[in-house]
Amino acid sequence: MDMRFFILFILIFPLTSFAGLNEIRVKNLSGDYSAPMGSGTFEKFSVDLSFLSPKYPFEISRTDTGYLLSTPMADIQWTKPPKFIHESHGLMVRGLDLKLGRGEHEVKAPFVSYAYQGAGAVGLDHPHLRCKGSYKNADFLYEVLGDCLNEMIFTSPKVQVPDDFFLHDLFRKIHGVESLPESRFDDFLLTSREGDFYLYFLTRYYVRAGLRAWGKMSFDEKEEVLTIKINLVKFGIFPVTGVVMDEIKKKFEGTDVIVEPPYIRVKLKSE
Repeated sequence: MDMRFFILFILIFPLTSFAGLNEIRVKNLSGDYSAPMGSGTFEKFSVDLSFLSPKYPFEISRTDTGYLLSTPMADIQWTKPPKFIHESHGLMVRGLDLKLGRGEHEVKAPFVSYAYQGAGAVGLDHPHLRCKGSYKNADFLYEVLGDCLNEMIFTSPKVQVPDDFFLHDLFRKIHGVESLPESRFDDFLLTSREGDFYLYFLTRYYVRAGLRAWGKMSFDEKEEVLTIKINLVKFGIFPVTGVVMDEIKKKFEGTDVIVEPPYIRVKLKSE
């Protein structure tokens, strides 16, 4: 499981501080980012105050300390983002609508593609994230994260993954082959209810079978660490928890993701 899916949308909101915000809205945002520069357009951008226009252009650039978003209205900075966000290699967004705040959050788009430094791009067709809760935190984004742990559903009918995606090695071991016929997952689903999560997607690697995972997610706001406990992973009817944890540990060793089975800890704290 790659938790960068969960936070890739944060890249388009490079604000100095999220403290005190009540709501963020974006309508019909499309853009392309290839480190260290990107550009695009949106119809609406609201951070408690709204700006409406048929089309607004924007530019985004990575700086030594974070990101700078330049619009005709204002230049907005996000300083000291987490390392795995700051080192992102590319992001493509088409027609994204977003509403975060006031205990209900929704993000959807026809297409989103994301690439981390040194890895290929992951493309999501029609991703749709919905969260609901009453978590309170001085940091707006951590408040959204707390609400999503309380109640979340994230879907994407089709997910294209690169050849170097870490689960490929898992499927090679399961099927005993060196090459795989497809690089996609279907019917991706991630839900959370009071921190208890369920993950499912359908694979078509020689056999049609689903991969399912169950576990618990929690957020330590003092240490700014997201902890994921993996209770069970099944491929079809076969338990593959140990193999999956080994592949995740091998892929993320030396990053801000610490794997100590059955726990995966994601450091969100800015350096």
